[in-house]
Amino acid sequence: MTAIWRMGFLGCVLGFTGLLVAFGATAATANPAHPSCTGTSIVSQLEADYPEVYANLEREARAIPNGEGLLWRITAPDGKTSYLFGTIHLSELSVPEISPTVLDLVLQSQLVVTEIPDIANETIVAEQSVLQMGNLFLGNGKTLKDFMSPQAYGNLERLMTDMGLPPFALIGFRPFVVTALISIPSCELPGMLESTGGMNNTVDVRIASAAEAAGIPTTGLESFAEQMEAITNIPLAEGVKMLETLVLHEDQIEDFAATLVALYDAERMDQMLALERIEMPFAPLADIPEGFAKSMIVDRNRRMAERSLPYVSEGGAFIAVGALHLPGKEGLVALFRESGFEVERVLLQ
Repeated sequence: MTAIWRMGFLGCVLGFTGLLVAFGATAATANPAHPSCTGTSIVSQLEADYPEVYANLEREARAIPNGEGLLWRITAPDGKTSYLFGTIHLSELSVPEISPTVLDLVLQSQLVVTEIPDIANETIVAEQSVLQMGNLFLGNGKTLKDFMSPQAYGNLERLMTDMGLPPFALIGFRPFVVTALISIPSCELPGMLESTGGMNNTVDVRIASAAEAAGIPTTGLESFAEQMEAITNIPLAEGVKMLETLVLHEDQIEDFAATLVALYDAERMDQMLALERIEMPFAPLADIPEGFAKSMIVDRNRRMAERSLPYVSEGGAFIAVGALHLPGKEGLVALFRESGFEVERVLLQ
């Protein structure tokens, strides 16, 4: 089994659409089928076959602050309210429905805030992706083959071929970009490659689209360039290790995707984060690399919290960002509380 930080890849796919746009035509032509989502939740396997391990997972999960729940009410000191919602960057193929409670709150809001602006506009997303493409390359004439073991690189070439992507076209990219691409569930990839912006109809896109259709303004907390910068700030050695671990345990890719979706449906981000903390019966799991956590989660949490303050102070905002940005001592729920706001969970119907 590969390391649990693989879970975070799907939560960060939003920033990598430039790669999909660049190779979308090739992949869609070579592999036009739309397979069904497969895989088995690792947590379900633990609960059924390893009850002691599952009990340990629950203990670790319960120790993570604000780990359970996707929807939170934010109340300013003067009583004005806004909402924070954790999304998943996957389409209706993996997440068929958005809670009616969430959609009602979106339509009652005065402003909808997502990670990046114009997320529902495929043309703008595609243009921004192309503009940032240069930041995704290793540069200096280097390729992944210079950093990966022969076995791992061979596995990567075969995986790319199976996905309908020419391996030579990807070897110059930063390792985390390639990791993100092959982490996408097989049922999601064709639709992303065929769409103009590489976004598919994700939860984020559906929320922004609903707001725009109702005439509610939308905005974003980060620029596309800032999301690309977060990728470039991941230490190269960590990126290579993450990619090698994934391709050497490729048989687990669909199970990790299924686990992510199941835990999202159950509103259990705490269990997702706790998986890396326990002894697993299948194979050892690695800790989340420090550089990855800092660049992709911690630093972005603080930036998003700071930029959200004017919106939640004004009230009437609905903020929708990846669910992994919510829990923990350095998550958005905790950061809003540190800023003097009351934050309480809202149960979904």
